[in-house]
Amino acid sequence: MQAVKTPQKRTGSKDADASGVSEGERAYQKLKSAAKNFFDFFVWPTAVLNDGYVAAKGLFDPRGIDGIFNERIQKADFRAGFLIFLAASILCALIIWFGFIAQAYLQAYTYDAVRQQVAGSVDAAVNSAMGPASATAALFVPLSLLFTLVIEGIVYLLAKATHGKGTLSTQFYLSSLVGLSRAIMSLVMLFGIIYCLGTLVVIAYIIILAYLLLYVTPKAYSKAHSIRFFHALILTILSYAIPLGLIYLLNSSMLKIG
Repeated sequence: MQAVKTPQKRTGSKDADASGVSEGERAYQKLKSAAKNFFDFFVWPTAVLNDGYVAAKGLFDPRGIDGIFNERIQKADFRAGFLIFLAASILCALIIWFGFIAQAYLQAYTYDAVRQQVAGSVDAAVNSAMGPASATAALFVPLSLLFTLVIEGIVYLLAKATHGKGTLSTQFYLSSLVGLSRAIMSLVMLFGIIYCLGTLVVIAYIIILAYLLLYVTPKAYSKAHSIRFFHALILTILSYAIPLGLIYLLNSSMLKIG
């Protein structure tokens, strides 16, 4: 006797898989995920930069430094630190570009005014300065980021060699806040193109830069690695002295060879 074949029961259809999720639901989930990623692509950098700006601005007040670092050490992230360093480099590059153009304009304008000529050379001076200004600004960003990575790498290795307890992500993020403070402070240099303010601006810039480099930066390293302030200060000084010393020795060797 021939066996009767029992029809197999289908576990799904063209509209649903084994888990019971239909193709329409899967498409909706993919669309929802893509929309979230697209949304996060813009929202996350905005939130990071906004929080970084608030922190960087607050670092100019010595009384709030510890509170700022203590609050943000919990959300330290290498990507966020890199984004903040990138924004700081771009801001400095724009300041350099604008400084070139403004100085060329003022020099040409003053020259024409003294000679009592029609200000025809102003446009020519600005146009001639546009190329060097753009090239300098464009080169500044990658070189600044490279130098920053070298400095932070030296600090991290020295900190670990001297019993530092922090991570590179924490150090990099807290340091990026100070880097953004330095970039904001660089806006002061724009007033240096005004002849009567040049000396005062340079003095103010040096004082603020010394405060950020020799006080706030060691504070950041101290918090990141749970070390004393003077320990962090020595690391800060060495992190700049080592690469600058190597550059000096390399330059001296090249001059001797030449």
